[in-house]
Amino acid sequence: MTLKLSRIAALGLGLLTGLAVLPVDWAALRSGSLMPQAEAVVGRPLTPMSYAGVARRTPYYHPAPVVVVPPPVVVRPPVVVVAPRPGCYQVVNAYGQLTWRCP
Repeated sequence: MTLKLSRIAALGLGLLTGLAVLPVDWAALRSGSLMPQAEAVVGRPLTPMSYAGVARRTPYYHPAPVVVVPPPVVVRPPVVVVAPRPGCYQVVNAYGQLTWRCP
């Protein structure tokens, strides 16, 4: 029981010390915000003036122009079927390629 009381006393003392040391904006606390205003530092990524932010947002707001290229005309070569000689057989080499072996 004394341990609980000492913890509660320590927490209360810490809270009072924190309130005494830290500046508290009571008007901001009444409005529901802990920070009175947002502060942006130039050079940070989320700042509107930072180079990183501009580089990140530029492709989004100014996308590259779309260039329509017509599809290329594909001319397929004629299929040539070569009949193997009698006695020839197919062999698969180490690279998975089919080759003909003829005695």
